[in-house]
Amino acid sequence: MSTHIPTAEELGRIIGTIVREAVEPITKRLDAFEQSMEGRGLKFMAKYNRAVRYQKGDMTTFGGSLWVASRETTDAPGAGSDWTRMLTTDRRGLSTED
Repeated sequence: MSTHIPTAEELGRIIGTIVREAVEPITKRLDAFEQSMEGRGLKFMAKYNRAVRYQKGDMTTFGGSLWVASRETTDAPGAGSDWTRMLTTDRRGLSTED
């Protein structure tokens, strides 16, 4: 019984496919986010404060995650559709996983 050893070209195609499949969801998410921002830009507002009225594009940290306001809101991140979670932390560090 023989085992096929892939050539460098085959390995390149395999690795390219794996990387493309891993990056594609992140690229789509970023593209959708950029389109939703309508040129406003981002502004980091530090730790979430319920007394603040956040504007579209404002970023804050809350519950171990980095959130971006999708529209003007006074709601806490995660309470509805006013926020998009961009990064979350776990024991290993930062992740883009929800």
